[in-house]
Amino acid sequence: LVSGVMFPVARLPEAVQTAAQFFPLYWQGLGLRAVFLPDAMAAAEIGGSWRLPETAAVLGAWAAAGLLLAP
Repeated sequence: LVSGVMFPVARLPEAVQTAAQFFPLYWQGLGLRAVFLPDAMAAAEIGGSWRLPETAAVLGAWAAAGLLLAP
């Protein structure tokens, strides 16, 4: 629910915004919005940008952790 897929994370309390950024679904949603929405919509995001380098790094870290923990 706090991933930002159903409603904007920016409307949530700041502590919940921070917690939402620990989940990969938030970053997947951010990346997809960057691809499909116009650049002007980035102003509505946390930080006012799409943060594509951060998105790639976080999703890469989740993927690496998944590969390391998989049997």
